[in-house]
Amino acid sequence: MSQFIPPSLLQHFVPPDDYTGTFCWLTGYSADASFLSAAAERFTQHTDGQRAAQGAIAIVALLDVGQKQINSTDAPGVLHVPLTQKQNFALLHAKVALLRFRHVDSPEKWCLRLLVSTGNWTRQTLEKSLDLAWSINLFSEELRSSEAAHRQARADVLAGWKLFEWLMPLFDLSALYAEPYSLTTIAREQLRQSCGGLATRGLPKSRFFDSRKNSLLTQVLKLAPLPSPTRMANRLIMGSGFFETSTGSGVPVVLAKIASDLKQRGFLNRHCEVDVIAEPADCQAVSTSLAAMNALGWRIRPPGQPHFIGNVSRRLHAKFIFAGRRRKGSRACLDAWLYLGSGNLTAPGFLVGCPSGNLEAGLVIADDSLEWDKVRGMAPAAWLENRLPVQFKDEIVDPGALATGPGMPDRPAAFLAAPISWCRYVAASDDSVACLLLPDHVLPVEILDTQLQACVRLGSQSVAWPGEQQPSVTVRWQENGVVNQCSIPVIDAAGRIAAMPLPELDLESAWFQLQQFPNAPAEEDSEADTREFNRNDTPPSVRHSTTSDSGIRAMMRLIESVAHKQSGISLADWDAWCVSLEQALRQAAHCSAVKAFAAEVALNPLIVLGQPCSLPAFAHEVESPQNNRLQRLLSDVAGCWGMVDMAPSADF
Repeated sequence: MSQFIPPSLLQHFVPPDDYTGTFCWLTGYSADASFLSAAAERFTQHTDGQRAAQGAIAIVALLDVGQKQINSTDAPGVLHVPLTQKQNFALLHAKVALLRFRHVDSPEKWCLRLLVSTGNWTRQTLEKSLDLAWSINLFSEELRSSEAAHRQARADVLAGWKLFEWLMPLFDLSALYAEPYSLTTIAREQLRQSCGGLATRGLPKSRFFDSRKNSLLTQVLKLAPLPSPTRMANRLIMGSGFFETSTGSGVPVVLAKIASDLKQRGFLNRHCEVDVIAEPADCQAVSTSLAAMNALGWRIRPPGQPHFIGNVSRRLHAKFIFAGRRRKGSRACLDAWLYLGSGNLTAPGFLVGCPSGNLEAGLVIADDSLEWDKVRGMAPAAWLENRLPVQFKDEIVDPGALATGPGMPDRPAAFLAAPISWCRYVAASDDSVACLLLPDHVLPVEILDTQLQACVRLGSQSVAWPGEQQPSVTVRWQENGVVNQCSIPVIDAAGRIAAMPLPELDLESAWFQLQQFPNAPAEEDSEADTREFNRNDTPPSVRHSTTSDSGIRAMMRLIESVAHKQSGISLADWDAWCVSLEQALRQAAHCSAVKAFAAEVALNPLIVLGQPCSLPAFAHEVESPQNNRLQRLLSDVAGCWGMVDMAPSADF
């Protein structure tokens, strides 16, 4: 019998076959750089070094105000943004991600994935907790499908998108909007367009829900499949990482209300067996209610430790409710349904909606594939104890085996929005020193250099920057008599956010970088080196050239190779191509071949890239937005190359 190993929370970030991740909105109570960096690597399939060089934000983290700032230098490709408005909830506790993937070979095809977790976005969740996660994919080809599963996926993803639309205005997202032409902007807008294109009419009820308007319990009662009177559940299992604070020896109020409401609504029969799954050493009110629960016929059980986690015991953190019917002579979990989500079985987590309660999220799914008992020959995925952290062998009968534990810790605000949330790096020139341009702000701020000394002000919205460009800098400000500081991302001339400095490239390396588009350059090729134009998709007429050619021939080979590549770019990839083209050409601005061409020929070779022969058909029209975008970047690069006033080159 093969062992059942469900995907870890990290594996839910892995793209479907033939897809790659582009942009993700993520919200939660807590996270750490280790998990988010690993998630970004799986999502984009780019290493830390590649993401740091690319400067594209792949994951935007909207986290509770008690979460300490996660710096992008520790998790390249991730941007943790702060709350700016008074929160409309007690805690931001929902653990949800909405991811967009694009097809590798057909960029017009995409996939949206809604991911719901009971665990936080931390390494502890991966290594020490018993948690649950659920995800669903929606592919672009399924938008017009009438199949029930595809319509349900549209409803679920749309509900997830509405939660993020509600959350976004509460956070400072200005760093994402500072650069209109960037890989980050393109990917973010593509996700918005994909979600905006989801039809809202004729869809079933979403299985996904949140507590913005109603409590989780209210919505569970609406979404759980109501059985006929003869098919009511006779088993109820409730598990949680935290329970309400102990106030006496009676049955915890939240657990009693869940069971009572389910019975009153016809979900459970009068003789329903109830199991409460709790962490014995840390179970709050459950620790003092063993006698009261036993008097009702309820049992308290420690969590199950699935075989696939090995011999290491993990702590229960999952929040779930499972109801089903067990019939004599059958192992099947009949008429079963499951709630899983972020909401602990506490009043703010499960009984109260916003603004008094936490912002929580979860889902209810029906599942007829599970079986109560494990037998020889059974598919491992069908056994309930492999799917939920439950077991029916051990029961806690000794009150001394239960402890209240520390419970849910209080967390003061740890990441406050600064008066500015980004700055722009401007390299030194013959006439000026390197500086940071600051956006408009009201409160005075100081920018600290790498030695944590205040930078010299050059004006009301700029400071001198000593040393190399940095992915982020520290801003310090005073508010209400308190001195605060945090990191803010730096945006460079190429529109990259929180990126490492771009290395200078020669023309051969610039071409090698562009040749790999739409993939990120290989990490080992991020620095300038000498290579020949002899790749497979280089026009045959130039493959014989060697690296000893003059700057003129090197420039000719670059322009011809880029023109050949550019003419085959798809409309879906055009904006991203323009960003990558500008970046690579800027990196080559100071190489010897550019200088030699400018000195010996005094012509602008970039004009060739704007001619119809170098363009895909959709960019031929001079007034088209695609043509305009290319012409603007060619003009900007010409200025960077010192060729603004030069005549156009002949078409070579």
